[in-house]
Order: sequence, then C-alpha cells, then structure tokens
Amino acid sequence: MNHTKILFWWLAFICCSSRAVLSQSPPTVVYRADMLTPEDLKRQGAFFPRGEDQTRPNQPPASLSLYNHVGGTLTGTGRHDSGYVSTTTSLNFARRFVANVLGGRGYIYRIHVSANFIDAQGTLGHFYRHTEEAEVASLGRIHFSQVLGWTEVINNAEQSEVLNPEYDSRFDTASWGGSQPQLGGFPPTHIAWTMDPWRAFASCSSLLNKRDDKLKCSPLKSSQAFAEDFLAHIPEAETQITRPDTTPSENGRELAEVFWVRIDNIDGEKPGDLYGSITATDDQGKQELYKKDRANYDSIQPGEKAFLIGPPRSISAAGGFTIDLSLSDKDSDPSPDDEVSYGKVSWKHGDAHDAVQETKVPGKYGEATVNYVVMSKAAQAQIDIVLINGDKEKPADIYGTILAATKFGQHQLFKKADSEHIDISPGQKFPLERSTMAVPMDGNLAFDVDVWDYDFDPSPNDQVAKENVELIPKIGTSSKKLVNGKYGQVEISVTWS
Repeated sequence: MNHTKILFWWLAFICCSSRAVLSQSPPTVVYRADMLTPEDLKRQGAFFPRGEDQTRPNQPPASLSLYNHVGGTLTGTGRHDSGYVSTTTSLNFARRFVANVLGGRGYIYRIHVSANFIDAQGTLGHFYRHTEEAEVASLGRIHFSQVLGWTEVINNAEQSEVLNPEYDSRFDTASWGGSQPQLGGFPPTHIAWTMDPWRAFASCSSLLNKRDDKLKCSPLKSSQAFAEDFLAHIPEAETQITRPDTTPSENGRELAEVFWVRIDNIDGEKPGDLYGSITATDDQGKQELYKKDRANYDSIQPGEKAFLIGPPRSISAAGGFTIDLSLSDKDSDPSPDDEVSYGKVSWKHGDAHDAVQETKVPGKYGEATVNYVVMSKAAQAQIDIVLINGDKEKPADIYGTILAATKFGQHQLFKKADSEHIDISPGQKFPLERSTMAVPMDGNLAFDVDVWDYDFDPSPNDQVAKENVELIPKIGTSSKKLVNGKYGQVEISVTWS
C-alpha cells in the first residue's frame, strides 16, 4: 500500500486500542494554532499534513517518520513532506505559537483526539528534543467534524470561543493512540533500534570486530508499514466510533467516476509493455482500478487506454479522494524498467463538481492522463445482466458488446468477439468487466446492448438482444428492463444506493 493512501483509516474515526501504551494521563482534547480560517477549514474538510496538501506539483509521497516530523523546520513549522499534523496538549504553547510564529494573528482550534493521535514524547522517548511543545501528532488528516471549537486571536488578543456546529458527538468517547514506539521512524542505523522499547520492532545481530562486540539493529519494517499495521489492527470490538454515515439520502451523494486512463507516452515506444497499478482511495478505503505485475504486462500503443477493472463500489467524494498511478514500461534488455507515470490526482472539497476533468500524471519516461468526474448528487448503480433466452439454447454461445453511459462518459461492461464466445445458460448472469457506476441524479443510465449467439453450423449467427434502454436513478429502489432481439432476450437489473 502506498503510504500516501493510508489516510482512509483515520477518516473512519476509529478509536484507539486499549493495549496502547500511554506516557501520561490520556488527554481527550488537544490544540492547534493555525492561520487557516474556520471557513476555509470547513471548505477543505480537514487539516491536512503538509506532505499531503497538494500545494506543490507532482508532490511526492509523504513521510510517515515521526522522528523526521518533530524535527520540523527552522521557522518552527512542520516539514514540507510530513504525513503528520501537529497538535499540542498545552494551550499556553498554542498561544505562544500564535504570538511568536504567526505574528499575533490566527486561530487556536480545540480538537477531540482519536486513535490516530500519537504521543510524540512517549513514542520517541529521550530522543524527543522539544518537550515544551507537548506534541500530539495526528497520523494523517484531522477532520473538520473533530474540531470542538476555535478562538480567533487578533493582535495577540483572544476573542470568545466559537463552538463548531458541525462537531460530531461520536468523538466524545474516542481516545488517543498514546505511545507507539514502532511509529518512531528513526533512520535505519539509528541507535534507538538497539534500545528498549524500540528494539522490539527491530532485527538485531552482533558484529564481531577486533575491538569489541557491537549490536547492530535495524527496523523490521518501513515507517509506512508500521503505520499501516497500527491503523489496520485496531480490534473491531474496541472501536468506539464508526465510519461516517454513508447512507445516501434520496437526493444523492458526492460520488466520483474514473472513465479512463490514457497512456500518452510510454518511453517513446510503439508499443510499450505496461505494468503497475492504479488505485483510488477515499474515506472508505482503497480500491484497485488497474493492476498488472511485470510478468503479465499489457502491450499498449501511445494514445491507448489502460484496461481498468472495477471498482467494486463507487468512489466516495464526501471526504475527498486520491487516484494513485504507479506505472512502468518493462524493458527486455538489461537496463532498468522505465517509469511511465508516477503520482496522484487529488480531489478535495471546493474542487470542481459536475464537470469532466482530465489530469496529466507524468513519469520520468512517459505520461498518462486520467479522465474523471465528481458528481455533487449521484447514486451508485449496482448492475446485473441476466440471459433470459439465447436462441432457446442451453447454454447459448454468447458474444457481443454491452455499454453503459451517463451524460459524463461511458464504460464497456461486456465485450467478446465471435471467436471469444462464452457459454451462458438462461437465468445466468453475464460476467461483466465492471458492475458499479456512479450516476447523476439529474440524468439517466443508458445501455447499448448488442449480443449474439454463435452458431457452429453454416447458418448465420443469431441476434439475442439489440436495443438501447435507459434507467432513471432512484435511491433505495431497483429497476429492471428487458432487452429484446430477434432470437432472444436479456434482462438488465440495477439496484440504486
């Protein structure tokens, strides 16, 4: 898992394991001093780590090393590549930060903790050099609904606190992650890995030299892997706060649809040998859109589109999302494979809705373009297509095409040449390339069906279904349409959610 995509875990608002080691009486409230106005914070939906804020083109993956994060910069702000957001248990330190770093103007946000809030001093021990900061570092974003309230500071004068009307009271029972030594993120050769408690998360060996025996230790996993394990293994039974309610209203919800990814340049080759992955990560998790290992590459010409799979559910835009590309061209000679596209497309609140976007994601030796749309009010269509009659054959030898389209774009659901015909019996579902689509509430889902039964004798092949039909989204219901042909029939069924 790419470490920039770990954000979905804490957007689930999970609470910490009771086995977390605490270095002090657990706080429930922390503070963050920031220039960001409450209006802008609400618009973007969260405090983002600097390494995830998309303020720089082709922003590299964020660092999940807490050791590097607390090192900060000479100005007192966080590192540009950090995957953490700083908060403090000390209101006085937050006040001093506004006065000394922000020039006496800004906001002090009061925030309820949750499982991704890590005790910096407890995790780093005596290697933590900024004890006066009393830092609690949020592993990833801090959602706006986690903010209890804010106090504006004008010329070093504090105004009255304003309570956040959108605070989610489910955080009331949340607790922090406490001390997590495995999240220290010390450099691989750092002496900390030879010491307790960090040694429990390292691999050690003795090195005999002429002078003495020395213990050499290095971490068992990368910072990103330790972070993923921490967030992923919080026991379900100890979860106090559930994921945000994603039950859609009848008016629809914010959903995204990726229609295609075009390979514009693949190391100047015609064709190139494409492999790698494309994933989409939202507040409900990560899903694969494309995955090919090196041994099973796709031969692809410049300008052709990668064969996307899934996803099994629509991409939620409620908490923002990212589309990550890591694509390479396989070289047959001894030279290293070539990076074709490496980076991500990020969308957050305030970005464009209801208009198709095309974003280029370059690599060192190529480039890809992502075509997608974010719909402000949409429904998820769960699609099933069943053969009713295939020229009265059991099974029928089915081939042809089925396309599904909205006003924003289309997907190929089924495509088989006559030489690729497959056996499908009456009552059996078609094996679709994808079975979900996001559909705008003010539009429809249109199907173009052209399906045939292959005949092995000299007679012409038989038309099973050939028709264009449309279904209107209505959340909480199911729709069905029969599609007819001269010698058969199929049924399209859509469940709207």
